[in-house]
Parts: sequence; structure tokens; C-alpha cells
Amino acid sequence: MHSQADQQQRCQLSATLGNLFCTHLAIDGALTIRALSGFDIKAIERINCFVRDECIRYLRFPKPRTGIEAKFSMNYTVATALLQGELTLNDFETNAIAHEDVSELLVKVAMFARSEDSDNPDIEVVFLDGKRLAERRRVPRGAPDDPAGWEEITRKLAGGISRARQSRVADFGKHVWAIRDLDKATRLSDIFSA
Repeated sequence: MHSQADQQQRCQLSATLGNLFCTHLAIDGALTIRALSGFDIKAIERINCFVRDECIRYLRFPKPRTGIEAKFSMNYTVATALLQGELTLNDFETNAIAHEDVSELLVKVAMFARSEDSDNPDIEVVFLDGKRLAERRRVPRGAPDDPAGWEEITRKLAGGISRARQSRVADFGKHVWAIRDLDKATRLSDIFSA
């Protein structure tokens, strides 16, 4: 049984979990805009994203060079969402961020600070003909007030399982090659006893 003080401390520690959402609202807005009839990615002039001031500090990689930097890049996450219609864990592999189409679009993304009482959208896509599409969300997709559907949940789970399997297969392959390259049979027993 937990004391009341323990429960209060847990509530305080978890109160801010899942509340930052620096990229999530703009990504969700980008996906909504992308799904609109007549959306033409080639006709985009610029993409304006509006975030809370503290998010500007966190999202400091406009041109990410690694998968980790891509996770902290409004430019990359929004450009990838607009191009692909989704973001997956595979999109944060270092080799994925070098795709030419992503590089061309991420330079069109700009990020601006906004106050909480501002009526700016989370994302505004401005097209070459002057047309503007904007989206503002209260909560990110998957939050209790906008829960993910079972299809989305099972798709994400299947993607995670697939990644885990690939990782294990790759690790197994490394071990097989290590065995093949052994000079002496005694080293084989060292590998299996480790």
C-alpha cells in the first residue's frame, strides 16, 4: 500500500508527462491538411509552424544529420509527414533523413513562437498561388481526448514487432559471420559461453 505522500509525489512527477507535444500538434495538422482534396505537395511555397516558446529551444535541428536530431526537428517531422502521410520509427533512422525529397521540403518549414492565448494555427501551409491551409488542434492524436483507433494501434504494434524482428535477425547474422570467420575452434566455445 502506498502512502498519500507517495501518491502525491507520483502525481507531481507524472503531471507533465505527455504534455509537451512540441512537434505532435503540427504533425497531426500536417496529416489533416495532406488528406484534403486538392492538396499538392509540389505547389507548397512555405510551411509555418507555431509552437510554445519552450519548444523553440527543444526543436533546434532544422537540418538534422542523425536520427536523434531528426526527432528534435520540426522541419524534418513535418516535411516527412506531408510527404509520406505518416511518421514511423523507420523515419528516424539516420539513412532515412537523407532522402532528397525530404531535404527539399524541410527548408520550406519555419517555426515561430506563440503565446498560449494566440489564435495562430499549429501549422499553416502556404501555396505558390497564395492559398493557405491551416490547422489547429487541442490535443495530439492518441491522447485521451482524441484516442487512436484499433487499426492505427495494431499498425503501430506490427511495425514495432517487425523492427524488433529485423534487429534480432541482424544480430543473429553478425554472430553467424563471426563464427564463420573464426581462426580456431577454441574461440567458438568462447562465443557461446559469453
